[in-house]
Amino acid sequence: MSRLRFALIALALAGAAFACAAVVHAGTSAPVPNLYDTGVNDAHVPLADGAVDPHYSLVASPDPANPGPNARAAAPIASGYWVANNAFSRWIAPATNEAYPGGTDHPAGAYRYRLWVDLTGFVPSSVIIGGNWAADNSARIYVNEQDTGQTTSSYAPLLPFSLFGHFGFGLNMIDFVVTNGGGPTGLRVEGLHGSGPTVVGVPSGDNALFLLAAPVPNPARGAARLLFTLPGDGAARLVVRDVRGRLVKVVADRKLAAGPNEASWDGTRDDGSAVTAGVYFVELAFGEHRATQRIAWVP
Repeated sequence: MSRLRFALIALALAGAAFACAAVVHAGTSAPVPNLYDTGVNDAHVPLADGAVDPHYSLVASPDPANPGPNARAAAPIASGYWVANNAFSRWIAPATNEAYPGGTDHPAGAYRYRLWVDLTGFVPSSVIIGGNWAADNSARIYVNEQDTGQTTSSYAPLLPFSLFGHFGFGLNMIDFVVTNGGGPTGLRVEGLHGSGPTVVGVPSGDNALFLLAAPVPNPARGAARLLFTLPGDGAARLVVRDVRGRLVKVVADRKLAAGPNEASWDGTRDDGSAVTAGVYFVELAFGEHRATQRIAWVP
C-alpha cells in the first residue's frame, strides 16, 4: 500500500483531524463548539445548588474528604468576597458549601479542574480561546500540561484570559490549577469562547502529514490498532491516559520513520494489569506536534 493511500485511509478514520509540518490548507475562521462556562448544563443553563458540573472535572485534590473527580456547583459561596453567581455561570468547588465563615475548610494545596476541548477540523496553531475567570486563592492555566503563563489571584472581579499556541489536533486538556491557602476554595469561568480557521484540504506530499487516526475498532476489546502518520523521522511518543489524565500505558517511545506507522494497545497498564471498562485517550507527541483520540474500552 502506498504511503499516500495509507494516509488517506487514516484521514478518513480520523474524521479529517490532521496537521502538517509544512503547509496546512485553512478555511475561514469558525467558532470552537462546545465551550462551557463553569456551573452550567449542556444548554448553558446554570446548575442547581450542589449539582455535579458535567464539563469540568476535579482531577486533582489534596482534600481526602473531597477528592474529586466531581466538581460541585457551589452554594452558598463566600458572598462579600467572591463575585456573585449569575445567570451565565457559577462557582464550582470540591464541596457544595464554600461560604466564609462557616463553609467547608479544605487543606492547602493545588486543586486541578479540567475541561476537554475538541479541536477536530481546526488548525490548532491558530485557535484562540478566551474568557473571564476568578479563583480562590490563586490559579494558573495549563493546556495539554504546558504552562500558558495565564494567572490570576482575583476572586472579585472576573478578569480576562487568552490561550493561544498550545493546542493540538483532536482533544485538548485545559487545566485550571487553583492554589488554596486553606479554607473555602473554588473556580469561576465565564464567557468562554474560541475561534480559529478550519481545515479544508490535504497538504501536498504524503510525508507532510501529522495525523493520529481514530483507534480501530472503537469501542475496543482485546486489542486496538493505532494508526498514525509522522511528518519526518524522529522521536515519537504514543501513550494511553485515563479520563483524569494519568498515564496508563506507554505504547511507543522511540525514533520512528516518516510516513505511516502502526501500533496496538491490548488494554493493559504499564505494570501488565488490565484496565477497567471506560473511556481512555490515546495521545501522540512528535516534536511540537500533539494529537489525541478518544477510545472506549470494553474488557
